[in-house]
Amino acid sequence: YLLTTVSLFRLRRLQPELPRPVKAFGYPVLPALYIVAIAFLLVVLLADPQQRKFSALGLLIVALGIPVYAVWRRAR
Repeated sequence: YLLTTVSLFRLRRLQPELPRPVKAFGYPVLPALYIVAIAFLLVVLLADPQQRKFSALGLLIVALGIPVYAVWRRAR
């Protein structure tokens, strides 16, 4: 969810003229607060020794999407 919300800001900066059939409620304040909240939860989960292993595994899975996306984009 964090990356999706970050992409909202990036897309609006890179393509401001793009039609937006769905509005982001409270933009830019609420999405920014959401990013802060999710980042806080991520830090808390990584700081907890009992959750660290599972949280790190989840981050690894998300991070593996980056090279997959790069390969997919080059293929297009």
